[in-house]
Amino acid sequence: MNPAIVIPSYWAGQDTDPLSPGRYDHTTAMGDSAPELETCLASLKQVRGVMRVIVLAVCPKDATERVRATIEQIASAYPELPVTIVTNREAAAVQDRIARIAPDVSGEPVSLRGYGAIRNMGLAAAAILGHDVAVFLDDDEVVLNEDFLVQAVHGLNQLTRQ
Repeated sequence: MNPAIVIPSYWAGQDTDPLSPGRYDHTTAMGDSAPELETCLASLKQVRGVMRVIVLAVCPKDATERVRATIEQIASAYPELPVTIVTNREAAAVQDRIARIAPDVSGEPVSLRGYGAIRNMGLAAAAILGHDVAVFLDDDEVVLNEDFLVQAVHGLNQLTRQ
């Protein structure tokens, strides 16, 4: 198996009220002095077998480059973690490709908007990058066990008694 850890990270733009209707339940404000993503990544340092961490940068389009720079800065403190960032720019390319493959699908099934579509983007990004398993973490979670990844994929590809 070739698992990737996928972390959706929700960011509000500088001029966006993080408590306004339609916002995500744990959005990080730009300029936050202690983003939860940092704590999450720090907890992954001790995890055995991390091949790639994919951070899905969910943010307003006008904040894309600021959010990318912030996530790059956070990730640079953990050089042992191979972090790939998916912003609105990369997401648009994935969406375009999926639209060509499945032109009759309506709506936004793969996007950086809406919880389900965001998870689907994580699956698509992992597959595009050559991974056959996506293990999702929210950016406000902390991993406490060095065998987290081994336990997360335990049982996959196994036959059941039936």
